[in-house]
Amino acid sequence: MCCQGIIDIALDLAKSAGIPALRIPTAPLSAPDGLLSDGIGAFIGRAGLHTLAAMARWKANRAGLYAPEHFTGIVAGNAVDQAYLESILKHLPEGTTEVMLHPGTNNLLLQAECNWDHDFIKELEAITAPEIRDLMVRNHIECTNFQR
Repeated sequence: MCCQGIIDIALDLAKSAGIPALRIPTAPLSAPDGLLSDGIGAFIGRAGLHTLAAMARWKANRAGLYAPEHFTGIVAGNAVDQAYLESILKHLPEGTTEVMLHPGTNNLLLQAECNWDHDFIKELEAITAPEIRDLMVRNHIECTNFQR
C-alpha cells in the first residue's frame, strides 16, 4: 500500500464532499528585493513550496478538481494594501489567480478572535476602493468564486 500525503487526503476529502475546487497557496520564487536578497535558506524554502504547489495542482487537475493556476497575496503576514493590490492586478498572468485577502470591519474583534495582529480593515479598504474597481473594469478582470 502506498503512503498518502496531505494533498492526497485533501483531494479525497474534497471529492467525497462534492467540493469542486481547492486552494493551493504558494509564494513567488523571488523575494521582493531580488532572488537571494533574503538568503539562500529562504529561497530554498520558497522553491520547495513552489514545487509542492505545482505537484498539488497537477494532482488536483488529474483528480478532476479545479485549482487556480496562480496564487498571490502572501505578504509575510502583512495586510495587502491598495498599492500592493493595484500592483498585483496590473501584473496578473494569463489564467485564474487567487488573491488571498482577509478583509474585515473590526480589527480589535478579529485580532482577538484569531490571535493575529493583522490589519483586516486595510484589506477591506483595498478591495473596496473605487480605484481598484475601475482598474478591474478597465483591464477586464473578473472577480469570481468556486461555485459552479
